[in-house]
Amino acid sequence: MIPQAIIDAVNSLLAPYGEIYVPSAGRRLGAGYISVTSAVRYMGISRTTFWRYVRAGRLRTTKTRPCRVSVDDIEALLHADSDEEESK
Repeated sequence: MIPQAIIDAVNSLLAPYGEIYVPSAGRRLGAGYISVTSAVRYMGISRTTFWRYVRAGRLRTTKTRPCRVSVDDIEALLHADSDEEESK
C-alpha cells in the first residue's frame, strides 16, 4: 500500500499538468501511470536519463502511445537508488 503522503505529493506535482494518480484498490497491476514528462519532472532527471533507465531495464514503459510509466516503478527505482547511496 502506498502511503497517503506519497499519493498527495505525487498529485500536487501532477496537478499543473492536468494529471492525477489514483492507486488501485490494493492491486499493483495497473496501479497508476503517468506520462514520461510528468515522470521526468517528478524524478528530477532529464529525459535522456529517463530513457537510459528504460534501456537498462530499471524502468518500464507501457507499449501504448503515448508512453506511460508506473508510479510504483518510479518509487521503487527512487528507493533503490537511495538504498544504494546509504550503503556506500
